[in-house]
Amino acid sequence: MSELYQSDYSTPGYLVQAALRGAISQGVDPKALLKKSGIDPQILNNPHDRIESSQFAFLLRNLWLVLKDEYLGFGPRPSLPGTFATMCQCILPCHNLLHAIKRAARFYSLFEGSPAITVEIVKDDAAYIKLDISSFNDPDYFLTLCILMLLHRFTSWGIGSRIPLIKAVFAFNTPINAADFRHFLSTECEFGCDFTGFIIPEKALQAPLIQNEVSLKEFLINSPVDLVSKPADLGSYGGQVRRVIGRDFSESTPDLEEVADALHLTSQTLRRRLKDEGVSFQVIKDNLRRDLSIHYLNNSEYSVQEIAELLGFAETSNFHRAFKKWTGSTPRKYRI
Repeated sequence: MSELYQSDYSTPGYLVQAALRGAISQGVDPKALLKKSGIDPQILNNPHDRIESSQFAFLLRNLWLVLKDEYLGFGPRPSLPGTFATMCQCILPCHNLLHAIKRAARFYSLFEGSPAITVEIVKDDAAYIKLDISSFNDPDYFLTLCILMLLHRFTSWGIGSRIPLIKAVFAFNTPINAADFRHFLSTECEFGCDFTGFIIPEKALQAPLIQNEVSLKEFLINSPVDLVSKPADLGSYGGQVRRVIGRDFSESTPDLEEVADALHLTSQTLRRRLKDEGVSFQVIKDNLRRDLSIHYLNNSEYSVQEIAELLGFAETSNFHRAFKKWTGSTPRKYRI
């Protein structure tokens, strides 16, 4: 059996559909692309189904290769492969994060139709990082989410620690999948605002860049795909909780108090910090079980009953109900 994909996440079918819209608009056959990526094309009819994040990453890589466009077909004109890597090289000499963001913004401003990024320092020691992709055709806000994920994770990698987000804000109304925005960005999200972007502590902009040519070469092997296809813990409390809980649900799993103790926090503090990241302890546990179930169904010969036992379900029927709630499908039907 293959190792569980390190992100411990799965990706909902509606994001697969959204990712394909740019390619479809350019005449690419989505079913052929899905088959090439090892994904059942039936997901086009079932937005509530889920796939492993490794499959989603493979789909994004294939989209990049087929379209030769880092914007996945959503922009007014393509961004040729290698553009992101070149930008990364340009910011390496920057002395701090603020300098790096401004240089990256100037770099992309050289390409007509590219996203516009601005930084605005405001009162209360906060800073706004604003994103404008109004020239893009992004009806599901998929590329908006991808760019924000990439921006946060790339800059966090640059300074060697997760940049704390006060919140993420969006200039559009609350979407149906608002919970997933909070999930992927690991922070509170507010919609219907004056701009789209992040609010971060102003002091984070003064953090020095610690990366170099050697670490950048390693970083770029799977970037920018991995930055938007799998969650990056980067010291987040949600990531730490996932690691403490682990992957073995066949025995009793640690409760909130035990996890908090392992992290040298009070349970109240841990609960508050998870809330700040837009998640709860119970949601983390449920998502781990969901993603493990998808992994076992895709990559093992275990029976549905055995998988239910591995996940700590006393009755197989309880597992059936939970899995259908998670994915919209029964375990047996998902495996076909």
